[in-house]
Amino acid sequence: MDTQKKGSFSRWSGDSARWYEAASEYTHYHDKLKTYIAPYLNTEETCCELACGSGTLARCLAPLTARYTANDIDPDSLKFCRARQTERPVPNLEFLPGDWSEVLKNKTFDTVIFSYFSAVFTGWEQLKRLARKKVIAIVPRYSDAEIAEKKKAFAARSRFRELSDRDAAASSDSSSAPSRPEKSRKKGRSFETMEAIARFLDERSVAYRLIPLTMEFGQPCATLQEAEEYVQYYYRFDSEEERKEFVRLKFQPADCGYYFPKKKNIGIVIIDMTSADETERD
Repeated sequence: MDTQKKGSFSRWSGDSARWYEAASEYTHYHDKLKTYIAPYLNTEETCCELACGSGTLARCLAPLTARYTANDIDPDSLKFCRARQTERPVPNLEFLPGDWSEVLKNKTFDTVIFSYFSAVFTGWEQLKRLARKKVIAIVPRYSDAEIAEKKKAFAARSRFRELSDRDAAASSDSSSAPSRPEKSRKKGRSFETMEAIARFLDERSVAYRLIPLTMEFGQPCATLQEAEEYVQYYYRFDSEEERKEFVRLKFQPADCGYYFPKKKNIGIVIIDMTSADETERD
């Protein structure tokens, strides 16, 4: 494993993308997610996904649309996506590199979708121009108190501590305005939550629908060695003994080898962009 990559906040190295895909396939997370999103897509309309990451969601949803454009700023992400597209082509799926606020600023789509990416608060004006009909945001579902606790826990355990500490500090400084997260275009840990987005939209009298879900999205590993590599990549420990104990406690024997069970409390927010205040549109 590339030791320099391990210190980066980019999740999409070869190993991390492979682990993500394995988790999706084993838990059927994206297949289940698709059943909730499918009613809002159709084969006569275009769709754009922001911060597509490994492209797993894009490959799952693209067949439900006329054309699906998946964007990400991370070159490693797009390299992985294009390799998978070569292996298993999806005819109406295209990948577009770059900062979405720049490469998509003169484009429009019927639907814009993103998962665990901050775009509502930080890019509302751009979203109104980009999405003709709707925005589908897949986001965490936490209370403000839960967010604070999760940030502390993540900062304590994660290898990506520098960004986590900055996020935690920003959260503390802006506790009086929880619906305004730190402005960053990195696909880090998104805390634009379902609850906060609902408040944001209520303030603007924008119509929306909330779909709260709790879904299994744990990590399968074929061997304990792979489990240790996974934990070493994503978590920080003071000693090798601590890391091995974490693996022993968290990874359970399973038909895949070993499995680290995790549940995600998520919310799907379906935003009716036709109801956005016309006076705000350019």
